[in-house]
Amino acid sequence: MKKRFFPGWQHSPRYVNSYDFDWHMKGTQHILPKQVFSTENEVWFEFPDLNVIDGLPMIFSLDPYRGKEKIMKIYQNPPYLVIKGRHSQIRIRHKNADAVVWRELK
Repeated sequence: MKKRFFPGWQHSPRYVNSYDFDWHMKGTQHILPKQVFSTENEVWFEFPDLNVIDGLPMIFSLDPYRGKEKIMKIYQNPPYLVIKGRHSQIRIRHKNADAVVWRELK
């Protein structure tokens, strides 16, 4: 099995993933991702141009039952930002802008 390497990313074997593109979003237009999709244990965000929003946004996982937010570590895999874990609701913040992305629990 061949391992893939991305700068700043851990070495890991990659298997065929099942991708979920059924994500919804709302919020401040200029920080909304162009595309969001997830695998079993990662969520990938593609932004039109991170330079437009002047730096990286903060990404939080939202607990749908308790309403608590947890800031997530962001991995860069251009043109994507990636967070690890299974998440159904995510908040994106940058300065005074705010957006939410979510998927229906299956």
